[in-house]
Amino acid sequence: MTVCFVLAAVLPALCVAWFASCGVRRIASTVGFLDQPSSRKDHRSPVPLGGGLALWAGVVAPLALLQFVAQQFPDSLRNYLPPALAPHVDGLRASWMPLTRLLGLATLALLLGLADDRWRLPWPWRLAIQFLLAILGVTWGGWQLTLYVLPPWLSIGLSVLWIVALVNAFNMMDNMDGLSSGCAAIASGVLMVILLWGPNPESHDPQWFLAGLSGILLGSNLGFLLHNAVPARLYMGDAGSYFLGYCLAVVTMQGTYAGYRPGTWHATWAPVLIMAVPLYDLLSVVWIRIREGRSPFHADRRHFSHRLAARGVSRAHAVTTIHLLSMACGLSAVLLHRVDVIGAWLMVGLVGCVLGVIAMLEHGGGPVS
Repeated sequence: MTVCFVLAAVLPALCVAWFASCGVRRIASTVGFLDQPSSRKDHRSPVPLGGGLALWAGVVAPLALLQFVAQQFPDSLRNYLPPALAPHVDGLRASWMPLTRLLGLATLALLLGLADDRWRLPWPWRLAIQFLLAILGVTWGGWQLTLYVLPPWLSIGLSVLWIVALVNAFNMMDNMDGLSSGCAAIASGVLMVILLWGPNPESHDPQWFLAGLSGILLGSNLGFLLHNAVPARLYMGDAGSYFLGYCLAVVTMQGTYAGYRPGTWHATWAPVLIMAVPLYDLLSVVWIRIREGRSPFHADRRHFSHRLAARGVSRAHAVTTIHLLSMACGLSAVLLHRVDVIGAWLMVGLVGCVLGVIAMLEHGGGPVS
């Protein structure tokens, strides 16, 4: 049944995102909504922008259809679903308001990115609106990181920073063909595995709703990736990266990671391990720019992928390397709720070693062959 559930979540989103990407490519080329080549970009000819709209459609359309069926035909849906899922139809119907809040705020983030793609908004404006949307998500949406040892006010502050950080992390990673969408797909897939494998502590069932939402994000990214992989024929732009970052931030905060058995509080580290590579890229780029006396939001070619390319790694291999590193960190997160505290520290140490490998690849002596 789990395999059918995964396919039912992933495939519709994949098909919608792929089809929507075809339409966005044609429209963007017609209206001149193109990413032009420049000295800090790798492409040599204009590439259509607006792929974020395709990602948005890949997520919103399947969820809207599912909610419509659940609200209008709940009994028919129960009869269609497997016995293990049928009792959750009422929960699905009750989720329409939280889901509307999430998609509404994520859509506002997408519109902010779309405006930035079109008019290049000043970075203080962008950052201020990102913080506003994050604050609305934490206060109005009620989404917070699960941190047992911290006072509530600090948990709220870290939750706001978490959303803003992931929005900007996936935005900064969108600098090579297939890089940001591939990392988002890996993060979504890892989250889906964790949420299916780690049951809800109250019902002891898999976390079906959040797992399905992660699967939809995975499918949407895969459908878009068919247009965004090397050589990219469509870019997600800031619209897509803002939308993905916001959605993934909320899903990671809503998941229950420490409910498998008593004494697994360390499983709450899972989101940090899943996002270790995007966060490393964000923090390292910001540090480099500040150290050089420049604005941390001044676009350049100092990203992790660019630093690998400067060591002699081809662009395609740089993207694959980062995807594999993201997968290694994500697989460590999958095991957190299955091990004790010592095992958890070993998983954290493994991720630390991965980040150490990244640092060696970037700064080791001699060209990378």
